[in-house]
Amino acid sequence: MCEIDLVSIDSLIIEIPIASSVQPELASGSSYWMYRLEMFSDRSIENEKDKYWEDYGWESCNVKLIEKVNEQSDEYDVFVAHAILKLLSACNINAGHLLTWLLAVGGKNIDLQCSKQPKGQVRTSGQQYPFCFNCTIEKKKRIRTHAPQALLWPLHFTWNWNNTEWRIEGLARPCYIIRYINVGAFGNSSTFGNFILYLLKKYSITPALDKSIQLMKDADEDNDLNGSNIPKILCNEQARNDMTVRIENYYLDIVETTHLTIVGKILNYYQSSIDLTNHYGILKMAMSSSEISKEQIINPVFIVSLPRTGTTILHRTMSKDTKRYKCFDMCDMVLPLPTLIPRWDSIGRANKAIELQTTIIQKVNYLYPNFFKCMSTMHEFIPSEADESLNWYDSCLGHHYMDSMVKLYPMYRNTTGKSSSKSNSRYPNGIAELIESNHTAVYRYEWLKLIMKLYQYTDKVEWKNRGYNLDENGNDTIECPTNNIPWLLKDPDHSAYLPQLIQVFNTNITSKESSKSNSLKCDSNGLKLIFSHRNPTDIIASMTKLFFIFCMMDAIPNTPGTSAKEWGIEDNRRIQRYINGMINFTKYQDTTNDNVTNNGTNNNGTNNNSYNLVTNIPGAIETIYQQFGYGDTKTTTTTTTTTPIITTTEARTAFQLYLKQNPRDKHGNQKHRLLSQLYLTENDIQNQEYNKLFLNNKI
Repeated sequence: MCEIDLVSIDSLIIEIPIASSVQPELASGSSYWMYRLEMFSDRSIENEKDKYWEDYGWESCNVKLIEKVNEQSDEYDVFVAHAILKLLSACNINAGHLLTWLLAVGGKNIDLQCSKQPKGQVRTSGQQYPFCFNCTIEKKKRIRTHAPQALLWPLHFTWNWNNTEWRIEGLARPCYIIRYINVGAFGNSSTFGNFILYLLKKYSITPALDKSIQLMKDADEDNDLNGSNIPKILCNEQARNDMTVRIENYYLDIVETTHLTIVGKILNYYQSSIDLTNHYGILKMAMSSSEISKEQIINPVFIVSLPRTGTTILHRTMSKDTKRYKCFDMCDMVLPLPTLIPRWDSIGRANKAIELQTTIIQKVNYLYPNFFKCMSTMHEFIPSEADESLNWYDSCLGHHYMDSMVKLYPMYRNTTGKSSSKSNSRYPNGIAELIESNHTAVYRYEWLKLIMKLYQYTDKVEWKNRGYNLDENGNDTIECPTNNIPWLLKDPDHSAYLPQLIQVFNTNITSKESSKSNSLKCDSNGLKLIFSHRNPTDIIASMTKLFFIFCMMDAIPNTPGTSAKEWGIEDNRRIQRYINGMINFTKYQDTTNDNVTNNGTNNNGTNNNSYNLVTNIPGAIETIYQQFGYGDTKTTTTTTTTTPIITTTEARTAFQLYLKQNPRDKHGNQKHRLLSQLYLTENDIQNQEYNKLFLNNKI
């Protein structure tokens, strides 16, 4: 290019008046960033070239930008003063090199040293050099010389974007090798990524799916012949078809999405192989004995609330009352195989938590340094602590449930720009039916119920296998300590699927009643629900930041679905679903129902009908116990008496110890965001009926 004094323009970008010969899939992004650089930093290729030559005098390179071209697009007059040199096609520069170059031109903090630094000039500490145009055109040499700089652009790229768009403190960044891959170190990164995804599909995902489908078919046939342990909804023809289509849709979503990095796509898709393996293993265990299906889930307790209302600290604190509740730890749901750990086996559970820490969390921390540290400012992942039961849905769906909901939501909502025409055919209503529908919710809850039965069966079998049931005389008299203890589970998504939750877990519900989903009530022998409430306008900003921190490592900045405005719209949609679910449920409940308890604060932040969870968690728990009608039963030779529950000394001690070790601000907090930064107003979020029912002392 330098030798022949040539600049040519072969293609036009219609969205803004910038011309370039970049590959079509990169055109929009490269033009946008060139536009941003000129708009906000007053930097352009022409300005930087002139400044560089003025400072360092490089007369050997005669590339010039001509002033005008005669060609016109259908939309704009195009001036080459806004153009990118045709270096991509001339020098085989790929997406990563283009972005490295653009950000070197526009970056204020990137320290780049050119291999052709002017003779006689000594580079001082902190001195900056814009990207070298001579090096740019030297094909292989340019790549060898500047390839390591591809590691730098995600740092600056993410810093600037985060500072202006999200303002997340302590934002984690991928390790260097991931940055290098993401910016296209292997040529056309899209082709490279799609090739890896294809290999995963062919040699890992498809074989795992085939095994699960065959086992589901076996369970269905066994059900028809002998009465299987597996509910029909988990293994019938519809379940098998749904699983197959869901996995295929997931693959297409991953391939087509424009807002996930190459590594993000690969790692998320690879998780599907693990989830399908877990599905097969759990299903196989559930089919191993007819006794499993006979297990009864007695009075399970579900914490059902909006996100960011103190439910995590409530859940984890209540789980310390091990004489009253049993729960799932995070490590149980992430690493369920090869064997399930009994709820009474504290040593086994601790070892499982260590296994998760060493096999997964440490590796994630290596790939994404400080990710968990950043997450802990919003929601801490602790392998040994109770966690949201939605993690079990990964294995029944065949891919990660929450990850797909937050990382692929633009595909589900058809907001991905050019690719939306493809996702429209899969999600014509803007909803992923095979993940979010009411039928799929029943499917998920039946899977959760099956796992609860499987754990109860494991508790009893392992208790006997280890001889703990025998007294000093060798008699089978010592009962498993977790028998008949209720499960304690938590998941904000329950709020949107309360009829389906009740349908599956209410023990005395009839089939006729189950069809009237809106009229379902909590039965005295069925599940119990705990609600906590908070003004939605105080929730959504925190909720949005949490979700974005969770998926930030896989996101490409400023692509569709990553802006604060888009996340504000999506999370408000979710909040309204949760709110409407709780409103519709509450309307059909008797206000004296002892199986439903509401904890919340009114608009002034004072106590409503119970303790404020933030200021008095043990007090709130005691109130919940009282409303549920729990009692300590003392048996004598003649009578049985029940006294009102006062939390046991052992439980109170456990509560206080946990809260002392895990204060709410243990890892700091992210600064509160304004609704205006999410392009929302209070009117967009407020629901007067919700306020009247739960926030204004009107329960």
